[in-house]
Order: sequence, then structure tokens, then C-alpha cells
Amino acid sequence: MQPATRSAAIGELGALFRRVHALPVTADTVAGREPREFLAEIWARSSGFAVPAWTGDVVRRVLDETPPLAERPPALSHNDPNPSNLVYDGSRLLLLDWDNAGTNDPFFDLAAVSVFFRFDDATCAHLIGAHDDAPAATSLPTSFIYLRRAIAALCGAMFLHLARHAGHAGARGDETFELAPTLADVHGSMAARTLDVRSPEGQWAFGQALLKASAQL
Repeated sequence: MQPATRSAAIGELGALFRRVHALPVTADTVAGREPREFLAEIWARSSGFAVPAWTGDVVRRVLDETPPLAERPPALSHNDPNPSNLVYDGSRLLLLDWDNAGTNDPFFDLAAVSVFFRFDDATCAHLIGAHDDAPAATSLPTSFIYLRRAIAALCGAMFLHLARHAGHAGARGDETFELAPTLADVHGSMAARTLDVRSPEGQWAFGQALLKASAQL
């Protein structure tokens, strides 16, 4: 994703999802999964796998939280806008891999993008404004704030689950929240090619980083 400036990139992202969310929903369009329910399922599958103690606290925080009421009607959503599914062809942004597409809260796509790209609150407000073809939001919607936290926890749990099935041995017992990598750490290691998120170690690090991000949102 390489538009000329960061502001232009945020504007293009918002416009891209505005077009996606304006697409018609047909009778056979499936509904996207509620992140808390999906998180509970993924976490249950991790039973018997040693994970850092603090990660369970993060997951329980989301599972114990009552989701706020949706502030917008469901719309056709991509539901998996991680960076590997966003490409820039030199003139426009494109979304790849529509296998998970379905109806969802339109804030789901925006919140997911904000997690993976580490957007601060001001950038999130700009993104929502660009999506609405309006000035930047003066405050972040409650449902958007919740979805950021829930999506970060869900994706973190998923990456720990992937690490397990890729052969990672699990926690040693000395891992702490403070020592866990941040998303900035993981992105830096990926850029330096010292970490591959397709490997068990990369998935383990990325999972912890996403769960740490959830705790800090």
C-alpha cells in the first residue's frame, strides 16, 4: 500500500471500504461471525496447549465484556482485511481473498484494518470520516472501540492456535506481558526478515503481539 502520503492512504482505505459496504446484499449472503463467539471457540480449541498466563487474562476480558449495540446496520463486509489481502496496483487499492465475505457491522472491516496497521485514535477517526465521506469523527464510536479490542484478541488467539498446529512447543513459563513483543516489534522483524509469520515462531510472536495490542486498547 503506497499512495503518495499517509493522509491519502487513509482516505483511499476509507473510500475502498465505503464502496465495499455499499454493495448489495442478496438473500444467500452469509452473516459474518460475531468475534466474541469465534474467540470463545478458538480459545476452547487451545485447551491443553501451554500459553503465557497473561494471554488468558486478555481473552477473558473480551469474553466477559458485553458487546455494545451495533450503531449501524449490517453491510456486505470483507471480514479479513489483513495487510496480505490489501494491495496497491500503482493507482488504486484492491482487496484480495473474499472467502470470508458476508454481512457484518461495517465497523468490523475498519477496526480490523486499524489493528493490523497500528492506527492511533486520530487516524481511526480519519479513517471513519473517509469511509463516511465526511470530516474526521470527533470521537470514536463505542462499537468501533469494542471491535478493535475484540478483533485484536481474536486474531491473537488464532495465531497462537496456528503456532500450536505448526509445531510450536508452547510457553516455557517465564513469559510476561512486559516482555511480549509489540506489533511494532513484529512488523520491524518482518521488515528485517528476521521473523516469518508463516513459521511457528513467527505465529507465536504475532499472536502475543496482537493480544498485547488488545490489552492496550
